[in-house]
Amino acid sequence: AASTSTPSPRRLRAPDALIDLRTGERVLSVVDARGPPTLTAAEWPLSFSGDREVVESSSPLGERVVSPVNARATSCCCSPDGAWVATASDQGHIVVTDRRAGRYRTSFRAHGAGVVCVKAASRHEIFTVASDGSAALWRLTGSIPKPVCVLRGLPNYGSGLRSSNVSINACMKPKPALQVLVARGHKAVSLALPLGKSTPLNPIDCSRRLFVDVHGQRIPRGHLNVEACASLPARRVVLLGCEDGRVRVAA
Repeated sequence: AASTSTPSPRRLRAPDALIDLRTGERVLSVVDARGPPTLTAAEWPLSFSGDREVVESSSPLGERVVSPVNARATSCCCSPDGAWVATASDQGHIVVTDRRAGRYRTSFRAHGAGVVCVKAASRHEIFTVASDGSAALWRLTGSIPKPVCVLRGLPNYGSGLRSSNVSINACMKPKPALQVLVARGHKAVSLALPLGKSTPLNPIDCSRRLFVDVHGQRIPRGHLNVEACASLPARRVVLLGCEDGRVRVAA
């Protein structure tokens, strides 16, 4: 099991401290945004190690067992209430720690491939995306985190998915739901996942949609290469950062 021992962190200077991840290292740093960029408020080592039997049985998206000793952090997020931080690894692991004290909460294998993005969906749920085009919505309550919904077939053209290709927004009306947008290359996936569910949903094979121009004609590969996206639900538009340096607006 992952080690629960952590060094005593330096005292946080403000309750609204921001989370900063030192990519490529096994360290999670908490930084006060009002201070100088070199000042670290707290710092804890990350341990992605887990029991091999648990690793094999808890992954709904692949059973490829890779030694967690070599895992490196790739992405992190903070819960909406600031209680915990979830950190992802390039070997498919997720580790959840207490934000204020760095205490270990849980660690599990989320994907058979490396996790490129982890985002907080609610106080008790996270959304993870892997480099192989799979994703999952996880519920963190209980002794073992469980996948509420598994997605397959996300667009991962070229060098594969990155965190910038994923945009999520939690909506509470008319029913709690997570609006998910994944755009890469010339295709995108957009769908809504219910929040607050304890019963797992059936896996979803995503239908990748092509973008169309102002005349309604499909934009073929080579004419559009999306590198980043951001959804603006209040305006019902999507911003697409493209390889040619332009930002395009899609409805």
